[in-house]
Amino acid sequence: MTAKETLTAMQAELDESTKFSWLWCFLFGPFWFAFIGSWKWFAISMLAALITIGFSALVMPFFAYKAHRDVAMAKAIRLA
Repeated sequence: MTAKETLTAMQAELDESTKFSWLWCFLFGPFWFAFIGSWKWFAISMLAALITIGFSALVMPFFAYKAHRDVAMAKAIRLA
């Protein structure tokens, strides 16, 4: 399998696996970002949660898909 085919397969898997990233982020908060390995977003969401006494949990799911996609694409590029 060539690198391009591998990236295409990973892209298809990513699109399928991130349908509910907003839900997981809403349910688990900053810890979901840590689970996927997005330490930058973990720090941002943890700080926002502490400052807003948890109300940021209603906003952070809007950023979950982008964060998950960025982390997955970075991993795919490193593998290729």
